[in-house]
Amino acid sequence: MSTVSLVAQRQGSLKGLVQDGNTGDPIPFATISLMQNNEALPIGTVTDQNGDFQIDRIAFGSYRVIISFIGYLPDTIPAIELSREKPLVDVGIRSVFPSTVDIGEVEVRAIASTVSTKIDRKTYRAADFETARGGNASDVLNKLPSVSVSQDGEVSVRGTADFMVYLNGKPTRIDPSTLLSQIPAEQIESIDVITVPTARYDAQGKGGIININTRTSALDGLSVQVNGMLGGAPWADQTDEISGYRLNDNRYGGGINLLYGKQKLSLFGGVSYNYKNVNSHRDGQARILNEQDGSYKHMIAAGQKPEWYENFTANAGMEYRFSEATQLSASYYHGTRTDGRSAFYVYQNFYADRDKNPIDGIPVNEEWIYNPNTDHRYGSFHTANADLTHRFNKKSVLTASLLYERSTLSRDIENPDYQFDKDLNQIKEMSSYYRQQDNTPLDGYLLSLNWAREFSNGHTLNLGLQPQYFTISGLFTYDTLDLANDQMGSYTNLENGLDLSRGIYAGYADYKGSWGK
Repeated sequence: MSTVSLVAQRQGSLKGLVQDGNTGDPIPFATISLMQNNEALPIGTVTDQNGDFQIDRIAFGSYRVIISFIGYLPDTIPAIELSREKPLVDVGIRSVFPSTVDIGEVEVRAIASTVSTKIDRKTYRAADFETARGGNASDVLNKLPSVSVSQDGEVSVRGTADFMVYLNGKPTRIDPSTLLSQIPAEQIESIDVITVPTARYDAQGKGGIININTRTSALDGLSVQVNGMLGGAPWADQTDEISGYRLNDNRYGGGINLLYGKQKLSLFGGVSYNYKNVNSHRDGQARILNEQDGSYKHMIAAGQKPEWYENFTANAGMEYRFSEATQLSASYYHGTRTDGRSAFYVYQNFYADRDKNPIDGIPVNEEWIYNPNTDHRYGSFHTANADLTHRFNKKSVLTASLLYERSTLSRDIENPDYQFDKDLNQIKEMSSYYRQQDNTPLDGYLLSLNWAREFSNGHTLNLGLQPQYFTISGLFTYDTLDLANDQMGSYTNLENGLDLSRGIYAGYADYKGSWGK
């Protein structure tokens, strides 16, 4: 099938302007929130420098709008209605007025800073991003200032991409989208954004490093953390008319984390599971110009496009303190991710001019095609590491680390075409079928030996060795169905294989300090 551009038709927009009710000056960075059924939705925005705002891609329905800004009384719009007949609502100029309150005694309390800054990094505490609870590492990263994660798992900081993702200070070859989607937000202790990585971090020419530190041990005693999530949109449950596929927007998940500490031993572990469905409908069209006769082949498509996502993670680890100077830690992390989508499209193909009008002498050749294609992706990873740390004195530390990781990424695409009787709304015989599959496993080992020394002036010196070895193998296949013989045939000229082994043996030295003010 030819690729077409599909445009959503069940979403609207809201816009307006916020100003000071006394002076008439625009108010930048005012918060615009949408409420439905007395619950805040994860949809909103802030006004720009001119006080203007616009929210796009809002599902049709009734909403309450709340405009708020620090030091001002909130302004509430009781009801707006977005519909196919009125997809854009302009609330005009909204005035908010300063809030003045006479207060008595004021008590000021200090809390730990959300972020700590060092020469080469900023460290954020994940506990300060409550809105990411129930989500994963991608959700937490998207809450950090200047950090964003694309749908493909690419991390960028201030627009600069090509950042490496580390797990507990260790580099990993695991695909970022697989790794980030499988670390629950509740298991993250802090996140380091390292924009100027030293040789110790093996940046390999990358734009920087995002290091995710997970929770490990607790104080003496047992700590149990349980979380759960259940949601959905029952009114969106329906059955696709042609395929019979049951559509729903259900989502649910949960997890449990255990932390135990007793004298010299600390243990930790946890499991989590998340599943969600996302319904969508697509309407779109495309055209292809035939330069020989000036005609266009028009392709008009419509249909449902359900998606689903499933994640499972499990981790366990321990720390043992032989003495005040020597400590051994080990951990294991496992995760799986399955996601996919189906597309139940009906295409109307025909030949005409640019405006879809028939052309004399050129047959219209109208045909209707039903295309129920599917795209399934699967990813899994295992990481295991052990660290032995010894302090020679309060200023000198030697650390030996061993890391093993294995990941597998696979994908399966099926794309059949059927003749379709539009009048009877009925699927006819198959006209074509192809299947595309790929599988890419990875194995990697990393050994790290690092000696760190802190001097009396606060400067630090790191010396280390870091050999690593990894292998990647993969296979890409493309098959099509011989309709006459009902047999699958392979296109060997479109198949590819990958077999890569790489060893890196590195040593490093870095000195870090600051001078003057």
